[in-house]
Amino acid sequence: MSGRWRPRRRRLAGMGWRCLSLPALLVLVVVAGRMAADAHRMFHGDALWHLMNGLWILHHGRIPVHDHFSWSMTGRPWQDSEWGYDLVLSLSYLAGGYWGMLVLTGALFAAALAVVWRGAVLVGAKAVPAAVWVAVAGGLLSAYWKLRPQDMAYLAFAVMLLVLERYRRDQGSSGILWLLPPLGLLWANFHGSFVILPAFAALAVANDRLVHRRILTVRRQLGPLVGTFLLPLVNPQGLGAYTYPFRLAAHESFMAQMTEWRSPDFHDPLYLALGLLALGALVLPRFTGRRPSVLRLVLLLGLVIAFLLSRRNGAFLALYLPLYLAHCGLAWPLGGFHDRPALNAVLTLAAVGAVLLLLPSNRLAAGMPAGACPAGALGFIAHHGIAGRTIDADGLYGDCEILRGLPDFIDGRVDLFALASSVYREDTALVSLSAAPSGVAARYGARYIWVPRPFGLARYLATDPRWQVVYRGRESVIFRGPPG
Repeated sequence: MSGRWRPRRRRLAGMGWRCLSLPALLVLVVVAGRMAADAHRMFHGDALWHLMNGLWILHHGRIPVHDHFSWSMTGRPWQDSEWGYDLVLSLSYLAGGYWGMLVLTGALFAAALAVVWRGAVLVGAKAVPAAVWVAVAGGLLSAYWKLRPQDMAYLAFAVMLLVLERYRRDQGSSGILWLLPPLGLLWANFHGSFVILPAFAALAVANDRLVHRRILTVRRQLGPLVGTFLLPLVNPQGLGAYTYPFRLAAHESFMAQMTEWRSPDFHDPLYLALGLLALGALVLPRFTGRRPSVLRLVLLLGLVIAFLLSRRNGAFLALYLPLYLAHCGLAWPLGGFHDRPALNAVLTLAAVGAVLLLLPSNRLAAGMPAGACPAGALGFIAHHGIAGRTIDADGLYGDCEILRGLPDFIDGRVDLFALASSVYREDTALVSLSAAPSGVAARYGARYIWVPRPFGLARYLATDPRWQVVYRGRESVIFRGPPG
């Protein structure tokens, strides 16, 4: 019958990855805007020593087991548990220079957000509102966008959430959990946060048994769960990779000094917005009438507590919130829109235009952006051959020295300088002026101290007649002390 009414087929039910255009482009705008706005800031931190270590691995064909970058710890045992990220970062550099490194970071964040969007649609959200909330999560993630191994951890976390959502939807009847052991193997060689994976997997399997009263089988639940715990042991640290986060948390002086490990400062708009969104997610079920499952609520509360303990964990909370909001039935905004080709076309043009407007004026054509490394001070150290006798206070320029092929005193390798030696403690005492600069320099046989100009240590040394300024730049000062 030609006039017979037929229900309109919903496109979203089986679209899979074919309808990624809208969310991918919304995410692209957020990622490109963040990268373009402050490209040089992404190179601060540990990016450069990760790059040089990756190039070292490519050149020698093996993972380093001893320190080969510093002069204070040279030859000491060093187990690089993030070598996988170093290798990928160096390949991106060889492919596209510093732009290639930025593109890699943007691609990792965009992929993580796209996977979260897919999970939100799998939970039951419509494509457009899910894409908007994922874009909001991308904005909240902007505080964490740097060239760091965590970039890969965020993608792995998103993939884990998607696998667990598929496991929930299949009611434990499929072998989807077998994807978690190889994911754990990769994650453990990228970043120490892999311990999240076996914990979340164990909660999902326990929820299946205790709440849903399902019978657990070796083939579908217990086998993958055991593999998720065991396969990550294949890493340079072995079992020590599981204890590393706890050993780091027990290092009081390190935790007190590192800003990223402190509780979030809610005067920062991004942290405030993330905290308010998490609070709203907790009370949302009272308004939507859709109660979250015990497992979802436990995961959300755990991530909120982790965020309150350390702002560093806020990225995982931001990635989880779109899935939780989708589960609770939050369809606003754009909840009335359907995913149509015309709408996608309009938003595509808008996204491309926004990306073009956000492109940086100081492109990275010739090299890294200005301000990432103090070229004048590095040139002075290299010209006078004093790298092996210079203490770079606080390690702020350690990765820049490594990039120039100069040995540094301390850098961002926490497992080497803070957990396996007293170098970090000595450096902290020097910067805080709780130890005499001359005494620290004498213990390490150093005669030069390189200090960022805003540091109180720079002002102190400038008033000490035993220390003479031999280089003064816009960002830093190099002092020469008395002969050892």
